[in-house]
Amino acid sequence: MSAYSGSAPAIESKDLLTAAAAILVAEGLHQGIQRQGLQQVASANIVGTPASPTAIFTLASAFIGKCPSTNMALPFTAFPTLTTTQTGAIAPDATAMFSVGGAVAEPFFMTFVSGIDTISVPGKNENGMLTAQIPAKTQGQTYAFVTKDAAKGAIRDSQVLFGPAILEVTADAPTFDLTIQ
Repeated sequence: MSAYSGSAPAIESKDLLTAAAAILVAEGLHQGIQRQGLQQVASANIVGTPASPTAIFTLASAFIGKCPSTNMALPFTAFPTLTTTQTGAIAPDATAMFSVGGAVAEPFFMTFVSGIDTISVPGKNENGMLTAQIPAKTQGQTYAFVTKDAAKGAIRDSQVLFGPAILEVTADAPTFDLTIQ
């Protein structure tokens, strides 16, 4: 879903944009079914999380062994790898730990993208491990990036030092007020 919503600004044809939107709906339904099958909240975040083509390529490149030499060269390269050290879901306000394949000079930020929310928090380098507190506003599938400055609005590729890493941030249980007033 992130690839479709993240690439929408680059699609000039209204016909192609309509087709991509239709596919996005199907992908959202599939993701909800998959999450429910994994005993997760089916729609942990009401909106999808857009990601740039470079971020999507970075995630996909972990699964690409080799492309045919006849393929056209892509117009982007993967970001350096950011790896989360915990497995399973992590709670909002918990401290997340990450490793990277290089040096990170302070100050740096951990930028979390959850739905259409982009939240940057100061990161810490503790004995070669990067740490940051998971923002309370994040939930569901969340992308984490190491950025050189705090993101304002959408994250720009030029800000990214490492990432993305995918986190599953536990969603609040839905609550309903059934009292009649």
